[in-house]
Amino acid sequence: MSRIAIITDSTAYLPQEYIDQLSIYVAPQVLIWGDDTYEDGVDIYPNEFLHSFENRKSDAINSQVTPATFNKFFAELVVQDKQILAVLISNYLSGTIASAIQAKDNFPGATIEIVDSYTTSMALGFQVLTVARAAAQVPPWRNVNLWPKKRAIMSAWYLPWIHLNSCIAAGESAAPAGSWVLP
Repeated sequence: MSRIAIITDSTAYLPQEYIDQLSIYVAPQVLIWGDDTYEDGVDIYPNEFLHSFENRKSDAINSQVTPATFNKFFAELVVQDKQILAVLISNYLSGTIASAIQAKDNFPGATIEIVDSYTTSMALGFQVLTVARAAAQVPPWRNVNLWPKKRAIMSAWYLPWIHLNSCIAAGESAAPAGSWVLP
């Protein structure tokens, strides 16, 4: 089992089989509908949302993952001596990264890296799958420096169902995702 834990948020829309297979932790976005509050993928699922949407009179409002949710994930993983890599919805689209940073401050000394994917939906999902597959290759006894240089990059350089030869980069340089997950 890998010492690296991958966290993303529910906007990645990952199929459950990949979440289970790669041990990806998914932090739910919040949906507020009138007086009711739901967590995406916990209390309400897309098909239920669409059905309910047709029957409700009020508009739904979405909100970011809460700091308390990230606290719960981080606490569980830190106790297991995991290094945590959170690849999340774009900071330009949500306050989710701010919630994760707020929660990270409660775990000084823990290895928690928060990455802005600069995207959402399956573009985020492909990034998460790529790093989760790379992390699964790291032997549990190996020490890993998750982020040797501060830069925000992601690359989907090999996926079984798609061949994509490009990088989404912002920062110093672009490199395959495995090069910054693996030592």
